[in-house]
Amino acid sequence: MTSMILRPLKLLSTPASGKQRIFETLTPDCVHHVNSPSTTPVEGTTVRRISASTGQFKLSLNRRVRDRFRKKRLNFLNSSPIAASTEYKENVSNNIPENRPTPGNMKKSRDPGSERKIRSIVDEAEVEQLEGLIRIWKKAFTEAIADLSAKSNTSEEELLDKLQISAEMIQCLNHTTVRRGKSPLAKSYDVAGDIFEEEYIKYVETGVKSPQLDNLLMMLRAPIEIRRREYETLSDSQQSVTCALCKSAVNVLLKYRRDGKDADYMRNLAVGLCVQANIQPAPVCEGLIDKMLNVLLHIVDEKPSLSALSICSVLLQGPGCTAEQPHFDWKVEVSPYIERTPIAAKSFIPPSTADDLKIVHLTDIHYDPLYEAGSLANCPNPMCCRSTGENLTDVAESAGYWDAILSEHPDADYIYYTGDYIDHAIWLTSVEGNKKSIHAMDELLKEKFKGIPLFPLIGNHEPDPLNLFAPEYVKEKGLESGWLYDYLAEEWSTWLPKEAQETVRKGGYYTVSPQKGFRIIGINNNDCYTFNFWLLFDPSYLKKQLQWLQDTLFEAERVGEYVHILAHIPSGSGSCHYTWSREFTRIVDRYHNTISGIFNGHTHKDHFQVYYSKSKPSVPVNVAWNGGSITPYSNVNPNYRVYGVEPKTYQIVHHETWITNLTLANLHPDKSPEWVKEYTFAEAYGAEDLSPAGLDQLLHKFASNKTLLKKYWTYKFKLGDPTLKAGCGDNCLKNHLCDMATTQGNDLAKCDELLKVFAEKNE
Repeated sequence: MTSMILRPLKLLSTPASGKQRIFETLTPDCVHHVNSPSTTPVEGTTVRRISASTGQFKLSLNRRVRDRFRKKRLNFLNSSPIAASTEYKENVSNNIPENRPTPGNMKKSRDPGSERKIRSIVDEAEVEQLEGLIRIWKKAFTEAIADLSAKSNTSEEELLDKLQISAEMIQCLNHTTVRRGKSPLAKSYDVAGDIFEEEYIKYVETGVKSPQLDNLLMMLRAPIEIRRREYETLSDSQQSVTCALCKSAVNVLLKYRRDGKDADYMRNLAVGLCVQANIQPAPVCEGLIDKMLNVLLHIVDEKPSLSALSICSVLLQGPGCTAEQPHFDWKVEVSPYIERTPIAAKSFIPPSTADDLKIVHLTDIHYDPLYEAGSLANCPNPMCCRSTGENLTDVAESAGYWDAILSEHPDADYIYYTGDYIDHAIWLTSVEGNKKSIHAMDELLKEKFKGIPLFPLIGNHEPDPLNLFAPEYVKEKGLESGWLYDYLAEEWSTWLPKEAQETVRKGGYYTVSPQKGFRIIGINNNDCYTFNFWLLFDPSYLKKQLQWLQDTLFEAERVGEYVHILAHIPSGSGSCHYTWSREFTRIVDRYHNTISGIFNGHTHKDHFQVYYSKSKPSVPVNVAWNGGSITPYSNVNPNYRVYGVEPKTYQIVHHETWITNLTLANLHPDKSPEWVKEYTFAEAYGAEDLSPAGLDQLLHKFASNKTLLKKYWTYKFKLGDPTLKAGCGDNCLKNHLCDMATTQGNDLAKCDELLKVFAEKNE
């Protein structure tokens, strides 16, 4: 038997090089997945971990085993990571004894409560993120083999067999990326990000781009999905690379600003980073940075304590991008109960009758005045379907004639519109353009729902630049948000009384009582959106509006009113700051008997979320209903919701969703699209009881019945053909199951409970 010590860390020609640091980071976390001293190894091999700090290992193998694997390992070196991983699983894993701790049987032994958001690397987008990493590995091993061959008088061909260890470690990386904690892959990206920062600064100073920087730009290239999706919806590997890229890029920008570089220099530096890291196409990078630079420089200059980690932990707020920041931990003063009663599951709802109110819920129109039928529908920008001056030859790539229209419901008692008037051409918006779009949509709403009380909200797309909602005390032109609030107060004067318009002018929120015993509260919770950069300037300014909400609810409770809360962003969204989310759920818990329903938008999905008591996490106390979207952005059909609301406590007793199928509509551009009832909640899920307690039971039913959960997923995405074609596997279904039970982004207690049920019943 040939036995040899292989220590690649000692053999690298440059001890401080990036490849060593990446390799050193990867090896300790994954080498134990190759073989354990306490278990039987793959026949003919022994791999033993020697040092946890350096990740050095010993590999022994006999000639028979070496011959068996030589061809596969050579193929591995010249193939993509996913091909190597798949081939390795199919041809090698059968030789691994059952008691060996491979990622596969480790997954089965883990507590299913820790499995939320587990994703294997199975698609091209994720594979691309590993390509740079693989190149560095291959180079490090090649140098190690050459050096060791010369020193040991052993042929490189024989030494190449030792590379089996790299394939097994790659398999480990591919199959152990778990949402909680930092995966080996996330750690490797962090190290790569540090090296990227150093190399990019050298590039800025010299104008010469090193080969290593080219490799790192490939490795840390931003996933294209981030252009149209929330960070929380990305896979773990995509989140890891985005976080690492964020921290390294922000460090570069902070260095030069704090070295005294002016706005023009910073603009060009930021655009260069944005384009080279593939964050957005060049025109989008230029447009967005031109819009936001003034606000960003103001915040950075006024807050010298800001670091890259503190900035990225707010923007991305995900695994690997977290930092302890005590000044973000503020609290609302919640009033004690007027009459204390034991907390119990909210289960009583009066039966549906002919006297029920009818409420139509619209959201996220995202009106595009420049939409053009026949234009390119699949482009690299955040939004397409506008004229580019090109003649398209592929009809499948062109925008259809029909985008979305509004339906009429003359018998509706109230209309809720939960925000986002403005299109997704986020790099091309303007104050005047946004005002025109808002006015055009308000006029359409007035025409379609003439004489029906309508209660509108602000979405995160309404400001220019988008997402930025300055504190009320910021008055400087170009920084303040007062222009938007003043405009909306006037625009909404048809629907809102003067006292409501006053608070709209302060911060875009209001309250009205359309009839005795019933109150509507519309809040502007877009300030909780993590891409609202003013969070970095003054985290506690969010407290003011939530305190007003608490005080308004206390007064409603005192006089015996029931309340509907309208808010654009769901509190459970990972893009709503955790402190705001926590405090909002505290308020909902305290006033669960007063709040009869919560209504959201923003996600463009048809879904709901159940709130649970903070003191008794198993007790359901409220429900948030999401209206979906009028826009088909992205890969969904347009929809709206109709609720039946009983007139005693104003709880939801009936719900149905209406859609228009754009695939069918665009086959007949000469005919107006038809809105059809997609489903009725009770019929689709066998759930007559829409109380918090009834929906809690439905969540357990979903967890126990994968087929029913899959049905929920199809309706959540509104039967969008591209989404249905892509499908949703078990991990995807588990994510959607958890979303229904998560109303505070970092509180997964109920999620864990449901995942255990899912594992018991379906796995």
